[in-house]
Amino acid sequence: MRRHDKKLKAQLVDKWQASGERKSDFATRHGIGRSTFYHWTKHLKVSVQPKKAQSFEFIPIDETETSLDIKPTAVIHYSSGTRLELYTTMDVHHLKTLIK
Repeated sequence: MRRHDKKLKAQLVDKWQASGERKSDFATRHGIGRSTFYHWTKHLKVSVQPKKAQSFEFIPIDETETSLDIKPTAVIHYSSGTRLELYTTMDVHHLKTLIK
């Protein structure tokens, strides 16, 4: 059984928190047993949730600046009044993320 010192454990847990990955994915990628990594996070009393992936904001575009005469493949209208036009095909997973 491979043992890790407390400092290395803390560094890896900090790295996981900054990564935004799921615990299981991070542990697998670093060659650490999932149950071992879960124990480390519990033992080190991780109280802060991992950061989510960076969020992006929509940037308004002045419609007078666009001179393209093409039609969007999809248009998403949000309840806030924001309209998102897509001009290319998109993976269903990414499209679901935009709709949420």
